[in-house]
Amino acid sequence: PENSEVTTKLVVEMIASQVAEPRMRFVFVVINKHTQEAIGFCGIVKGKPNYKKAEIWYNILPRFWNKGFATELVNTLLNFGFNTLDLHRIEAGCAIGNMGSIRVLEKTGFIRESHTRKLLPIRGEWVDNFGYAILEEDFNIKKEVLSEIGPHFNFKTDYILENENVLLRPLKEDDYVHLLEYSINERDIWTFAGRNGSADASSEINLKKYISIALKERRNGKQYSFIVFDKHANKYVGCTRFYDIDLINRTLQLGYTWYGKKYQGTRVNKNCKYLLLEFAFEKVNFERVEFRANSKNERSINAMKSIGCKVEGTLRSYGNWLPNERSSSIVLSILADEWLKEVKENLKSKIFAT
Repeated sequence: PENSEVTTKLVVEMIASQVAEPRMRFVFVVINKHTQEAIGFCGIVKGKPNYKKAEIWYNILPRFWNKGFATELVNTLLNFGFNTLDLHRIEAGCAIGNMGSIRVLEKTGFIRESHTRKLLPIRGEWVDNFGYAILEEDFNIKKEVLSEIGPHFNFKTDYILENENVLLRPLKEDDYVHLLEYSINERDIWTFAGRNGSADASSEINLKKYISIALKERRNGKQYSFIVFDKHANKYVGCTRFYDIDLINRTLQLGYTWYGKKYQGTRVNKNCKYLLLEFAFEKVNFERVEFRANSKNERSINAMKSIGCKVEGTLRSYGNWLPNERSSSIVLSILADEWLKEVKENLKSKIFAT
């Protein structure tokens, strides 16, 4: 909306549509569960009753893009549409250059059906539109796939990963006492966390928030965090995490990794990565593990390369790092076949060498 008056008018219209009979529009406010902040709107608009179809839409504040909110709300709308409204078909559309929305729609099961020329008036120009749809049968197949894959990775299971050097177990609320010394005495560990509250544990308050968010994300089926125990030092030395876990496409990201300064550059990281990658590829059957790092964080980038990650590219100006500075992220990955063919043995030899 151009200004507060236009926003007010839109909200009034949305509220009025909620009480119309028969009800054709369902509008929802999107709330960030971590902060209880309203971050956008979304909705579903029904068509003629005999067609049993509807169209979904959403609008999220830019600072919450690329954080999983859109995917989560689209999945919620699909559940509501097919299970509550008993729809047969749900449609959606987006500008052909809107790569973020394209990824969200395709990730959630939508099929691209059309390319309509010069349909959308955007910033004084007519822009082409991609038309997407998902059928009830597509949605049910998606649920079946999830039910087949899901048991291989269960967010409720307490996975323990260990070898003779390290042990990784699920992060718990009372692990605060094991990690507090790093938050108080080694705050620069989190220099590259920037303004990402879920990654920053650089104070007593931030550590509590870090653990709280990690545990919520596990309960919500989005992330799975581990605390790291060094068996030789007989001490908890850091944390790491699976996140952006996509059970349908069998991909995840591995990150949010940090260690106390004394344990950086030691055997700890390679041992942890070996256990985590072995678990992801061989125990729970993922096909791709992705890594990301601030483009200025040379220590992390070099560590990722040293375990066998391949650089895929750079996400330019990807996030807020400092109050007046944007950061870019390097994207790296390892594929299942790469792990089995060479990365696993190469990493194992480096572990034995240390």
